[in-house]
Amino acid sequence: RNILFNFNKATLRPEAAPKLDEAAKVIKESNGGTFLLIGHTDKKGNDAYNLKLSRERAASVVAALVARGVSPTQLKSKGVGEAFATVPEKASDAERLADRKVEVKYVTGADWDALQK
Repeated sequence: RNILFNFNKATLRPEAAPKLDEAAKVIKESNGGTFLLIGHTDKKGNDAYNLKLSRERAASVVAALVARGVSPTQLKSKGVGEAFATVPEKASDAERLADRKVEVKYVTGADWDALQK
């Protein structure tokens, strides 16, 4: 939870490191569990750009987890752009930060198989 990003960026914020360490530990201890990383953006900007940015955010978290020893075969990622953003576009940058995130979700079986890498 709460792996957040600065506006218009897909680079991880320094405070994400302990959260990524914990996520890597959980994933490595899951006995081969499979996880989907879902990138999000806030509502500011156009839909196509936000979709691309959300994919880049998810990919940056995948790379950070792999760098921490997680097997790439346990991870898939996707971006959903601003589809689930809840903070209004006119809100402050600090308020919109809550929507600029990557979620890690446990996925198995047919749901996992249906996802593209």
